[in-house]
Amino acid sequence: MLWLTLGYFTGRLDRGALKGAVLHLLFGGFSRERLAERASRHAQWVLARGMHTDGLRAWRAHQAAGDELILLSASPDLYVPLIGSLLGAAHTYCTPVKWNGDRLDGRLAGPNHRGEVKTRVLEGLRVRRPGIAVIAYGNSVSDLDHMLRCDEAVYVNGDRALQEAHTQPFLRWVRWR
Repeated sequence: MLWLTLGYFTGRLDRGALKGAVLHLLFGGFSRERLAERASRHAQWVLARGMHTDGLRAWRAHQAAGDELILLSASPDLYVPLIGSLLGAAHTYCTPVKWNGDRLDGRLAGPNHRGEVKTRVLEGLRVRRPGIAVIAYGNSVSDLDHMLRCDEAVYVNGDRALQEAHTQPFLRWVRWR
């Protein structure tokens, strides 16, 4: 694991390669059945205890308003689609991982869904649904790239310096518990 960390910090591995290598080392060779059981438990735990109460409340308010909800995450597709399904998301986009038949390889099967990849997903959505109003929620500096292209954006638990650097009127800053 140390060589992976060194590879990342020296620039030899990007975040996606690091993510895939760690998944490969920790879970490579696990069966789909074994991982499906764990993923199901994890997704249920996330909804029960792993989400900000305010975030879940905002999600439910959008649902009640009839908004089309899309979950866009850099986390792997081992469990994110399950979370999306439990939340009632219309679509889920996340980082795909490789399988060797019924066994997890763990390395990435496509791009790491963060930064510019999320922006491409957003741009694709706008092409498929011209005129749709897009509201994004994010909590990472890498989320700003796509959030700054939305009609409304909500940045969750950002630090003061980042907030002072981005004062666009459509970008709201919130603190969630």
